[in-house]
Amino acid sequence: MAQTEKELVDKITKYIFEKKGAHGEWFIGVSSDPQKALFKAHNVDKKTDFWMYEFLPDALSAHRVVDQLLMMGYDGDPGRKEPASMGIYVYRKKQHTKE
Repeated sequence: MAQTEKELVDKITKYIFEKKGAHGEWFIGVSSDPQKALFKAHNVDKKTDFWMYEFLPDALSAHRVVDQLLMMGYDGDPGRKEPASMGIYVYRKKQHTKE
């Protein structure tokens, strides 16, 4: 069963709450390849950084989730360059990560 937008927002906000940090310390994005975005484009360390990614069944839902999280005060990219993307990723920003 595919998760809903609300379920994913709840899952992400719960994860962030558990890992601590102000909203602005977290980066939210949308990509067709969230692993590539996290580990190559943003330089997230798989072993030591806090990160997660999930997929939604369609791009419209993914973009709405990202927009909702950005409106809540998280940092990020609304992903308008990749309008067909369905993968949402999140990571806690560190000195070595790239926004």
